[in-house]
Amino acid sequence: MTGYPADPTPRPGRVEGGAVRPPLPLDTVGDIRSDHARETVAVCIYRGILAATRNTEVHAFARDHLVTEQRHLQLMEELLPRLQRSRLLPIR
Repeated sequence: MTGYPADPTPRPGRVEGGAVRPPLPLDTVGDIRSDHARETVAVCIYRGILAATRNTEVHAFARDHLVTEQRHLQLMEELLPRLQRSRLLPIR
């Protein structure tokens, strides 16, 4: 429990559930934005592999890694407010 009232309004400094998160230092936003882009691409790659492969070993590998990359992406999205994410990532 954070002690802050729940506020579902998505805006910088807030995470899902309305908890307040201090804003990121400006010198780290670019790094986190880059990490967010990489995690987005990784998720898309593993989804593509799952859609294209018939090999059961490759499928299992991609499925396991997709779960991991989705967790990483979720963490990046919790850290980086929507307005600070790359505008070049309308995919997903």
